[in-house]
Amino acid sequence: MKCPACRVPMYVAEYQQIELDLCGRCDGVWFDGGELALLLGDEPPLDGTEAAPDEATRSCPLCDKPMAKVNIGPGRRVVVDQCPQRCGLWFDGPELAELTTDLETAGWCLSAKVRGFLRGDVPGERWQVMALLMVPLLVLLGLAAVLAMWGIGVYNGLVAARNRVKESWAQVDVQLKRRFDLIPNLMETVKGYMQHERGTLEAVTQARAAVSGAGSTGQRIEAEAGLSAALGRLFAVAEAYPDLKASANFASLQEELASTENKIGFARQFYNETVMNLNNRVQMFPGNLIAGMFHFGAETFFEVKDEVQREAPKVSFN
Repeated sequence: MKCPACRVPMYVAEYQQIELDLCGRCDGVWFDGGELALLLGDEPPLDGTEAAPDEATRSCPLCDKPMAKVNIGPGRRVVVDQCPQRCGLWFDGPELAELTTDLETAGWCLSAKVRGFLRGDVPGERWQVMALLMVPLLVLLGLAAVLAMWGIGVYNGLVAARNRVKESWAQVDVQLKRRFDLIPNLMETVKGYMQHERGTLEAVTQARAAVSGAGSTGQRIEAEAGLSAALGRLFAVAEAYPDLKASANFASLQEELASTENKIGFARQFYNETVMNLNNRVQMFPGNLIAGMFHFGAETFFEVKDEVQREAPKVSFN
């Protein structure tokens, strides 16, 4: 229900078990039917008489008909707006105080609670305000809280997924570093037997250097794939050197590399699973909205891209 004076929604206030409509802007009060009589109890009747017409015609907030100005109170000095259909009375803020003064001047003894309400100061009273505007506001706040909780949950899930990717990559990195450290010993062992395979040996050396110079995870994965391919070619060429295959040192390195490659394979599989989980969260709607806001990006899979790399390094000569 809108205020007849300023046309803004009024709120409902409960006072002494009587519901009243109040305007928060102009401090006016709307009394439906007998609400004013219920408030005053055994206080004086407030029948009104028609007052002089006023230029500011207001409409009834219930039936929307123009209200008439009436004089009420013992001295008929308080002018208020009354609905012609007897829906109720509209009091501007000062009019309530005038009514109190008029009643007390006429000798009526108002209770302290009634006097305090009519004058607009109700110390110690509990008002239960149910503002009409508060309902949509509370709904919006509730939706905002739900969205915030959802956003926090999605963000925390993205952080956890990203941390799992980092952890799994660390496990891969341990095994890759172990293989990286075995290569110098391998090169020292084979170069005495493979003096005519300079190109193959240089390819391994260059691939190892590329691993050292890799910056991002994607570059590192690409460099490691190149190193695997170079090692595969080296072991393929070594098939033609029986003396090298009979070397105890080479056999020991062969066994260590085989074990390391197996561990790299298991660690790579776990890493790719965590990358898939993160990438799904980053790319699928609606999680991609949060991922974009906080700059979460998809990670690179550690995969073998060609058949040579898929078979490398082959370290068994049996």
